[in-house]
Amino acid sequence: MTRAEISKRYSDSDKGRAKKKEWVEANKEHLVEYHAQWIKDHQDRASAALAKWRRENRAKYNAQYKRYRDRNKEKFSAYRKFKRALKAGILVRPIACEKCGEDKKRIDAHHHLGYDKPLDVQWLCRQCHVDIHKISTP
Repeated sequence: MTRAEISKRYSDSDKGRAKKKEWVEANKEHLVEYHAQWIKDHQDRASAALAKWRRENRAKYNAQYKRYRDRNKEKFSAYRKFKRALKAGILVRPIACEKCGEDKKRIDAHHHLGYDKPLDVQWLCRQCHVDIHKISTP
């Protein structure tokens, strides 16, 4: 029996699974940072993998998305109103970020005053938008 087969047999055993679970719990913070960095470094592969998973698990994805929408009704209502205003030309997406001023391909809308004011948005590049959410999330 090869070393790989022995390792596989151990990792498939109850003892091996328990040991792995224990290790994951002890290294959770490191793993979160590692995965976030990997996704940042391999955006194309990560996006393709996620898209593939969504296609292959459409019912599961739709159920998850519906639960998320149901928990965030105010957010989705504001998003729908915002998208309608954008499509009607009431709001116009700029090409420069309001925070850093850089011209970007994609500028996101950030509801900085809350979802009760769906058309009052701050236009941010993706990185500034992510940074603001990192600051505001405990």
